Amino acid sequence: MRILIAAMQPLLRQMIESAISAEPDMDIAGPIETNESICAAAERLHADVLIAGPGAKHQAVQLLRELPELKVFTISGDGRWATHYELRLSQDILADVSLSRLVSAVRDAVVQANDVVGSS
Repeated sequence: MRILIAAMQPLLRQMIESAISAEPDMDIAGPIETNESICAAAERLHADVLIAGPGAKHQAVQLLRELPELKVFTISGDGRWATHYELRLSQDILADVSLSRLVSAVRDAVVQANDVVGSS
């Protein structure tokens, strides 16, 4: 699965990239070009998942309208909270998120979506 990381503090970004790079079924998609929107980058890079900083939560609805298959995770500025958005009528909040829990939630979101598509 292809993971796009955007709008994130550099240290937190490095930690997440390191955790994802250690997973054999996950690849970092990127980088986002200068002045490129997150949505345009996600589409161009064929991202399955977007992990972004807290400012991207306002873009989540637009992203999901334009790219309904995309899974969106926003991470709080202190890195302790993650919110998972997808095109459905709810959202999941992951309290006290660790890097391993974030990686697991990303994998589960994509696998669950693939199971639904595969069973249709």
